[in-house]
Amino acid sequence: EPRAFGRWPAVNDTLPCFDPGSGWRTDKTPTNTGFLFTKAFKCGSSTGAGIHLRIARNLARRRSQMEQYYQVCRARFGHAKANKVFANRDKRRSFLWTLVRDPTSRLVSVFFHMKVSRRNVPPTLENFVSFLTEETGIDVPKYLNEDSDHEG
Repeated sequence: EPRAFGRWPAVNDTLPCFDPGSGWRTDKTPTNTGFLFTKAFKCGSSTGAGIHLRIARNLARRRSQMEQYYQVCRARFGHAKANKVFANRDKRRSFLWTLVRDPTSRLVSVFFHMKVSRRNVPPTLENFVSFLTEETGIDVPKYLNEDSDHEG
């Protein structure tokens, strides 16, 4: 079975579960251990964060049958680059994950969210091409040229 990465080096088939601390509901401080989720913009990240917390809670419940009880395992999430927030994470004592989305669908979603909904920009092809060119640096005419190698 093809995999981008090897299987999680689980001990007793468990994910890392550590004391979340007393202020876990609002704690945004960096951590190098625990269950970690980086939220990518316009990739279902709010849904992913909810799933992340449910997994952390369910993992704590499962682990509490064998060890010390925690209401939830130490978990962190947020809109940030993983290499900044989790740069010093202990790879043996943490599990870092994220969600990905088809890049074209994501760009369309960003355009409608940031431009059409928030700034009342009319949803025209011209405005979308302008958004792509100015905010992403994509050379739209070259990308869409029928002589290009782009398939689609």
